[in-house]
Amino acid sequence: MPELEAYCYQDLKSHMESCRLSEKILLMETVGRVRGKVDVEEWRRILSQEFECATVGWTRALENIVEVARDMSENVVLCSGFTRPFKKRLEEDGFQVKPIHLQHYLRPPLDALRIIAWLRGAENVSSDLILGCVKNHLR
Repeated sequence: MPELEAYCYQDLKSHMESCRLSEKILLMETVGRVRGKVDVEEWRRILSQEFECATVGWTRALENIVEVARDMSENVVLCSGFTRPFKKRLEEDGFQVKPIHLQHYLRPPLDALRIIAWLRGAENVSSDLILGCVKNHLR
């Protein structure tokens, strides 16, 4: 049996940017809880920034996967995001891809808001939806 190897395909810059955004979100959550008010436009801005960061990080991770995976006959990649674009990109590079979904779960309100913002664009998400999701998240 071949020896197993484990890699993290994300890069340091993406991790640091994600950490910075997580700190901003934590601060916004704290302010929202203390003041009892939600700054919808600030949440809209952070959703846009998260999407930009995720897109750059996703692209870099895929490049790293392709680079390392080429030398191996079989690979397993654990992914917590959308699998369709991931599968398409890897197939374009000549890989055979078989997604296996390990679990389905109800997403917390903030995760649901992120997905909606990423699909529609943060500027196209209504203020009421942002307000509702953030308030439910803060409970």
